[in-house]
Amino acid sequence: MYSTKLLSNLFLFVGTIIILIGVGMFLLDISSEGSSHTTRHGTYVESETINGIGTSALGALLLIISLFFNFQYKKEKANKRK
Repeated sequence: MYSTKLLSNLFLFVGTIIILIGVGMFLLDISSEGSSHTTRHGTYVESETINGIGTSALGALLLIISLFFNFQYKKEKANKRK
């Protein structure tokens, strides 16, 4: 029961931090990039980049997971009281 509360708080904290980083990346027009290209067995492979919008979306996903764990915790707490 308390593990879901702990996970809820952890995902809430991490999700909020990642959203703040994403907003900062968006406002400062920063993107995180890897190497420009690599070849793997003769095949050209592009590297992926993540920008502020992608980082904020990742943070929002973590907040949704936090809400799920919070609802689970409340449900377990209500069932324990019965």
